[in-house]
Amino acid sequence: MTNNNKSLEDGEIDVLSLLLKIWKNKFLLIKISFFFGLIGVVYAISSPNIYTASTTFLPKNQSSVSSDGGIGGLASLAGIDIGNVTNTNSDIPTNLYPTFLKSFF
Repeated sequence: MTNNNKSLEDGEIDVLSLLLKIWKNKFLLIKISFFFGLIGVVYAISSPNIYTASTTFLPKNQSSVSSDGGIGGLASLAGIDIGNVTNTNSDIPTNLYPTFLKSFF
């Protein structure tokens, strides 16, 4: 058996012979790379620029009726934020969650 066959049987690759084959065909590789690079540049220049922007406006819901008897207003005077304990509505309606998730992807 020759040395090359033994290397292939062992699952090894002769890196030096691989690099020599690449070096011998370097001009072919350069030509192919230049050709496909040129195709990419021509496609990028010829394709139209398309920009899309969209927005969603969300009105702020403010209710003047407080079910906590004004304790939240007194607490805010003292610098304490007790939050919106009685109201379970969030600032963003749940039907807009998919719209926000789409904007990230």
